[in-house]
Amino acid sequence: MNAQLKPTGFPLPSSLRVIPGTERAQAAYPYHIQFSPEDDQRFWFYNSMHFPEPMSAFDMVTAEAAYCALGSSSTRVHCIPTTLGIDHRIINGRVYIGGNAVTDPAEIARRTTEFQQRAFYYYENWERLYAQWREKMLALIHDARALPKVALPEFEPLEHVHAGRGEDPGYRAPHGDDRGRDADARRGAAAPAQAPGDDGGAPGGARPARRGGRHVRPDGAQIPRQARGRRRRALKACSPVPIEHLETTTTGRFSR
Repeated sequence: MNAQLKPTGFPLPSSLRVIPGTERAQAAYPYHIQFSPEDDQRFWFYNSMHFPEPMSAFDMVTAEAAYCALGSSSTRVHCIPTTLGIDHRIINGRVYIGGNAVTDPAEIARRTTEFQQRAFYYYENWERLYAQWREKMLALIHDARALPKVALPEFEPLEHVHAGRGEDPGYRAPHGDDRGRDADARRGAAAPAQAPGDDGGAPGGARPARRGGRHVRPDGAQIPRQARGRRRRALKACSPVPIEHLETTTTGRFSR
């Protein structure tokens, strides 16, 4: 009789298998958002609310920006006492998330001191900070609409060939796409943040504040994909953002 009982509890990540025939599609996702053996020790759940359909590797830039934003906001900007943001994983196009809880009473107490200074400031100045955020979003929308549309001619002008330019509009076309993705990441990074202590959306529909969605260094250089996971883990270990930077999270300052 006991042999007929179904196992209780949630399945471990290691028990999930890639759908046969989609192995190459799974390999296209960055290594740091794929399940690893140590993930069996953590609790994960399928984020069907935000990602009800399978996500392609390219489309995952939206999740990357959002979860980086949430992690920085809760960990370093507002210093929520009991959490260090969330991690996400993907298999078969399905997005799973798991929290990073703070359980040490001494660390919770230390973070609570920082949180009180930051949360109360945001509550007291919400209308002004939200107005700043709105203006920045309008500027981003304007910049996105102004991105040039690249048209490829049948033949590159002869004078370009004679001048030895070495590049054509096809080389420059991806740059506009990169700028569009960067603007989307900045949209999440520049938000006035969710109301501190609330794990849902912010008043006015704003999303959590975050710097980490951008995949560029301060000098503008592209961060290699394989380094982004290491950077995300390092962000969680960083000390809090100085409280005076709260004044500028809605106007473009996200560095420590």
